[in-house]
Amino acid sequence: MLINTPALAKTPSHASMLLQALERTRTILAIAIAAETKSTPPMLRQYYLETADSMHKCIKRLRMGIRNGVKDEGRWLRALVELGNLSHEEEKSQSKEVLHLCQRMQEILTIISPVGD
Repeated sequence: MLINTPALAKTPSHASMLLQALERTRTILAIAIAAETKSTPPMLRQYYLETADSMHKCIKRLRMGIRNGVKDEGRWLRALVELGNLSHEEEKSQSKEVLHLCQRMQEILTIISPVGD
């Protein structure tokens, strides 16, 4: 017999909140990259695209991990806090500098998937 627990079902986990935040930030990054495409030197543009690709791979690994029951609430919560700080930084500066966004995202991705994972 299944017990219906709507309160629990509606409460998003750190993992689902992290996925949403990462996807939202990836979209913001893609738009910012597109807006600066013509004025960006090729090597810097490559860095931007590598960051976007790293985000895509991280999102895929996170989805797979969630499906397989992997839980790493500590790292996920820390990454969520950092993404929140990033949003606050963006609002404060009122400019979406792509380089700064990429640098911060690389730091956050390292929290989620440290080197060697």
